[in-house]
Amino acid sequence: MASEPEQRPVRYDPGMPALRRARFVLTFAAIGLAAGVAAAPAEGARPQVLGDARTVALALEVQDALIVDRVDRAALLEHVRRALETAGVEVVPLETTAEVIRSVREAARDWVDPATGKFSRPRYAAGMGEVLRHLRERAGAERLVVVVLWVTEAHVSGGVARWHGVEEPAVTPAARSAWSRLRAGKLEALSLAVNVRGEAGSLLYSEPGGVRLLSRFGRNDKITPVLDAELLDDPDRLERAVRLALAPLLGALPALAAPAAP
Repeated sequence: MASEPEQRPVRYDPGMPALRRARFVLTFAAIGLAAGVAAAPAEGARPQVLGDARTVALALEVQDALIVDRVDRAALLEHVRRALETAGVEVVPLETTAEVIRSVREAARDWVDPATGKFSRPRYAAGMGEVLRHLRERAGAERLVVVVLWVTEAHVSGGVARWHGVEEPAVTPAARSAWSRLRAGKLEALSLAVNVRGEAGSLLYSEPGGVRLLSRFGRNDKITPVLDAELLDDPDRLERAVRLALAPLLGALPALAAPAAP
């Protein structure tokens, strides 16, 4: 947005088309959708967003297919499910939600306007409303909670990358020196957002949380990708991002990770 400061991290727009390589991933099913993030809600937004809702449906969208298999999606959904249940909200079985979304998506031709051949925001919003209607009839869902993963930009200054409420060292350990604090620029980063949709697919709430950097500056300023193993084994960062995205909605949360087996 032209009116925003240049250093502000990239945010995505609710209902904007996903990249051509985008996928929608719900539990373990891949079904194409689009994604978005809106402005943070005001303090005390929970009553307006959830109202008296005690049952919600939960889904996961992945905007960029290149990160589909680089994140522990099951752990991410488990974090969000635990947070919602801690707040006294029941979550519809993920398989039920996946089945309904797949059916509605196919009927809506992936939210593409047949007249233009392009992604249609109204068709997407209407589709989300239709999903919620079916889930209300089948499982009593009163809201649709969609967790979105997407690749964004982290802005680097003083050798530190900052985006969506988090910051990390922008330089690999092997390349750090007294000059690291002079490092500036941009790096790819991973973020998530929690979107809550209500009647007719209306977007009631949307808030992002940074997950982790996808690359860092290495020796001779070379951009070095983060290893897949680091992304897949990162429960603490996933939980931090979920907390950031849900804090305005649910407030302070207890530990979300599943307890370790004895």
